[in-house]
Amino acid sequence: MTSRAGDGDLYILTTDDQLMSVDTSRHVIDGSVPVQATRLVGFTGRATGPFVSAELVTIDTTGRVDAVNAWPGNIERVVTTDALRPDQARSGTVITADGRWLAVPERRVPDRPGSTSLAIYDTTHWGVRPRLVTLTSPVVQVVAGRHRVVALTEDDRAVVIDPRRSSLRPESIRWTGPPLGPTTILAMSPDDRTLAVVPDSSPRNLRLVRLRATATSSSPRTLPAVSQSVTGLAFADDGNELAIASADGSISIYSVGSGVLRSALASPSPATQLTLAGAPGSFLYSIDGRGWVTSWDLTGSQPYLTLQPGQVDDADPAVQVGDLVAGWRTSPDGSADLLTLDLSADPVRVRDHALSLRAGTRPTGIDVADDERTAVVTLGDGRRRVLWQIYDLGSGRLLSTVAAPGPSTPPSAQAALSPDGRLLYAAVGPHTIGVLDLSSRHWTMWPVTWSGDAAARVDVEPWHVDPDGHLVVWGPDPGPTVHQPTRPYAGPVLAQPPADSRLGLLDTSNGNLLAQGSLGHDQPQRIGWSSDGAVLAIVTTDGALEVFHGPHLDRVGRASVAAPGSIASVSVSPDDRTIVTGSTAGQLQFWDADSLAQEGPGLPAPRGDSIAPWEAWFTHTGLLAGLLPDDRTGADPTGQRTYTMPAAPSAWVDAICRTAGDDLTRTEWSTYVGSRPYVRPCTTDS
Repeated sequence: MTSRAGDGDLYILTTDDQLMSVDTSRHVIDGSVPVQATRLVGFTGRATGPFVSAELVTIDTTGRVDAVNAWPGNIERVVTTDALRPDQARSGTVITADGRWLAVPERRVPDRPGSTSLAIYDTTHWGVRPRLVTLTSPVVQVVAGRHRVVALTEDDRAVVIDPRRSSLRPESIRWTGPPLGPTTILAMSPDDRTLAVVPDSSPRNLRLVRLRATATSSSPRTLPAVSQSVTGLAFADDGNELAIASADGSISIYSVGSGVLRSALASPSPATQLTLAGAPGSFLYSIDGRGWVTSWDLTGSQPYLTLQPGQVDDADPAVQVGDLVAGWRTSPDGSADLLTLDLSADPVRVRDHALSLRAGTRPTGIDVADDERTAVVTLGDGRRRVLWQIYDLGSGRLLSTVAAPGPSTPPSAQAALSPDGRLLYAAVGPHTIGVLDLSSRHWTMWPVTWSGDAAARVDVEPWHVDPDGHLVVWGPDPGPTVHQPTRPYAGPVLAQPPADSRLGLLDTSNGNLLAQGSLGHDQPQRIGWSSDGAVLAIVTTDGALEVFHGPHLDRVGRASVAAPGSIASVSVSPDDRTIVTGSTAGQLQFWDADSLAQEGPGLPAPRGDSIAPWEAWFTHTGLLAGLLPDDRTGADPTGQRTYTMPAAPSAWVDAICRTAGDDLTRTEWSTYVGSRPYVRPCTTDS
């Protein structure tokens, strides 16, 4: 299920209970967070960026409607309406495009058998009781435009409600077409002017109803019939174009004014949800019955990006220890493999072993002992269940499974291993790190107290034991608690929370906090450190690169937009001078570790039809190795292949010159390079 935010991002509720943010200007994934919801209704209009104080309205499995605040790694329920029956929730809770009015088919009207009411909530005044609109028959479907709401009822009536008016009297739409019926498909343009109707008695024919200010309509206009039954509809933001999906997988985009077909697309599976983005509608996002999300570039009528369930973060986390990289790869069927890369081998040696997932769980974190023999994989179900599994990296054998020691363990709890793999460090409760001796199964608890005004809010989670033997931890801060209003008031419920998340080092002999630094709103996503522990590089869920030096976590700086897409990998060179990041957009970028200045433009990978990330790590000899998009003809678009290459650009030039055999002539330079001054890179005196 999809919804557009005011900042242009597209938010998708996936089939594996993840809320995913897609940047529609760059067509890349911003981030994702687990939610307990079955439906994403929309935005209240106060989204201030990807998952930063984004106030969304969702419906959970009980039918409850919630307003929630979402930012990386966290969902906070802010407002909860009266409980709905699940069948009512499915029948059509909507929010207007301006984000202000929430329409909920809430309850039966006493003493009026067969009737129901539509509750209209003002999202800028959550403390005010909703206004009720009485309808003569139960609601079948509700759609919304910018300000107005259209409800279809079981007695085949379609009515318009304008919440801006003091009177919520529903006005009937004059309908002269065939009977509508309970499976009629409706869509309303964001400008409130056009209603698209596909009656269930005529599922191949779509009619456009022009809505006037008084809600009465002119005679419906019919667009050309689609080849099979219509499965989804969506208007462009300006209301001038309409996308129509049909059961044969075709998607047609028509001009609303002229009825001219603008684009024709072919999807392998029928789309059930559509979103037109850009102006005018340059990109289309579709979701099919399998839960696959496809982005279509309408200038070429080809899929730009396809995401399957489980590809929410399209670069699964990996951790580097020496020349070993360990991570996991998820599959559309919900299974996952433990993946290890031996970077010292040429070609890179890859091993994968199936993870022993428990029912309803998925991997959420991984760490490797410095002896490179064992790894701990964190499993969670996004709610309360957390397990830690210890694997032998050589054989892939599951050695043991550790359950959380108590009910206070947070659902996102992570774990790390001691350098010898004998101790497990885990987040086991508020502000507490638990240390488990894997031989005796004895737990020792370390309470962690941060400094500063926000200390009481900041929690703690382990990451990895650094080369100096200190446990790297981070402290997520949800920001100050936002209380639900208890009386009518004016103004928005939420403001951007002034979070003060932390990065810290713990003494592994006693759990004392040795050093800490501030991360603000940032949530670490990847981490890399130099072999001597002098440089710690962190990439965050919003694509920033942050660097800290020394045992006191002195902050070097922050590169606010480190790469297009999200960052898939980060690694520090053996001489501590260079940091390399790989991105989901298939690009490597190099950074000066002291100044965080970017060293030249990004290096793009040959992609072909691939949508896979480029992941790179330094080896102990200073080479680069890892995984890059598999651009070979016929390859899986999500597939990768291994590589090893020199890290220094001068070595790239030498390799190119050895392959080419000579410099470009002036004519060749003009043809392939253009107007830049002519140079002879393969000649030593140039």
